[in-house]
Amino acid sequence: PRGPASIAVENVKELGPEFDDLWPAASAGAENILVRDRAFLDWRFIRSPTRRYDVFAARKNGRLVGYLVGHTTVMEGLRWGMIMDLLSEESPDGPAATDRLVAAYGRHMMRVGADIAACLMFKHTPAARGLRRNGYIICPPALLPREFPALVRWYGPGSPPARFFDPKAWNLTLADYDAM
Repeated sequence: PRGPASIAVENVKELGPEFDDLWPAASAGAENILVRDRAFLDWRFIRSPTRRYDVFAARKNGRLVGYLVGHTTVMEGLRWGMIMDLLSEESPDGPAATDRLVAAYGRHMMRVGADIAACLMFKHTPAARGLRRNGYIICPPALLPREFPALVRWYGPGSPPARFFDPKAWNLTLADYDAM
């Protein structure tokens, strides 16, 4: 089949080498994004000693084209499904992979009895556009969490890239934040 129907999503417990292959294809269009290779994802989510995460992989014809990581928690008496990270390749298959991942995570949240699903990311990113395509809304200001300070420092050779200190050039998610 053609189009989104040819993208299959599964919940995975281990990350294979295809996650290293996805990283360059997914980060190609991002100006500033922290590495999301297999080693980072395994350390951050699979081998976490204190939290359990659900990792969903989107594949087209067996090739990994995106992933979503979620975490379920209880806050203020509500069961929350938190999207920790969502990344798809920069290709014509990327938006369809994002849509399939978000739909699969929604079904998962229904199965586990979640009251609400949420995430933290800049609204200009491809993942945020995909969430809005799938019914997510930008949180009203009165419900926004506290400020999310991002402190960065350039250690590379020479001067930092032109938009290194511009928040609109960054792609940050809860994967970059260690409080969830």
